[in-house]
Amino acid sequence: LLCNADVDNRAQWESAVGAFYEKWRSDPLVFEKWMRARMYADKEGIDVLGSLRQIQALPEYNPKGQSSIGRLWGAFGANPVHFHKSDGSGYEALAAEVARVDTFNHEFAAHLAHPFIVLNKLAEPYRGAMKRAVQQLAATPGLSADVLDKVKPLL
Repeated sequence: LLCNADVDNRAQWESAVGAFYEKWRSDPLVFEKWMRARMYADKEGIDVLGSLRQIQALPEYNPKGQSSIGRLWGAFGANPVHFHKSDGSGYEALAAEVARVDTFNHEFAAHLAHPFIVLNKLAEPYRGAMKRAVQQLAATPGLSADVLDKVKPLL
């Protein structure tokens, strides 16, 4: 499935991803690997952020489980095409997820913010878009010291 993550035929790729999900969704470990595979798609025409939102809505996804969150968002943050969209949507999505996770797991939320460490190494418009997302995250009321310690030095 990972080998097909950049397939040019989107219908073929979606069919393969859907069939894999139907077959393996009851196995938690395989389900988490399937989530990661969805986030590795690197073609411009594939809506990876939309896929991420769809996965979060599945009953097999655990919105408070470190493993589910880490595999899904970690893979998304490592996707150079879709995390680093010039419109900042990838950065904004991760910042919102870090803030959400921070409400119940401060340490893990700080870990989840790791993809932002490249902020000052990015060229424009990416740097500006990421900086806005990190500023918005840092301004979140009640944000933990763990997350603030991770993102404040970037600003």
